[in-house]
Amino acid sequence: MAFALVHEAQTLQEPVAWVTLRTETFYPPDAAASAIDLAQLAVVRVPQHRDVCRAADQLARSQAFGLLVLDLSSGDERTLRRCVPMASLSRLMGLAHKYHCAIIFLTHKAERAPSLGSLISLRGQTTRRRVGPDAFVCRMQVVRDKRRAPGWKHEVSCRGPSGLH
Repeated sequence: MAFALVHEAQTLQEPVAWVTLRTETFYPPDAAASAIDLAQLAVVRVPQHRDVCRAADQLARSQAFGLLVLDLSSGDERTLRRCVPMASLSRLMGLAHKYHCAIIFLTHKAERAPSLGSLISLRGQTTRRRVGPDAFVCRMQVVRDKRRAPGWKHEVSCRGPSGLH
């Protein structure tokens, strides 16, 4: 789902940065197979979860990116609360508005778990369903949307990773 947004931003000629931990990353061949231009995707790898927001702050202030993807999917609930305080969310929200960029947080949470904070404008839960030997439908069900009513959904057809059928 995140790479669908990266692809859309790249199609619109918007520079994109993906911020993640040094110990984590996406699988580049899968991203390339999803039509992501890897040569045009800045990947920033930081030592700890708390450094993700710090890097995002600097990247947003650079005014060089239309989309920032902050991959915190390996953090547990306690780590996320500690590493993404309300002050960081407020600062990033202000920077996103000022410099006209989108900032996406990728987290792994239970459906009933609270959002990162009240400043998050859109929250979606993702699921995937196998529809063929190497084909999936990925769905995002929006549970919170400050710009329009929640409850809408978005689906994307995806292929499975190489060798994982």
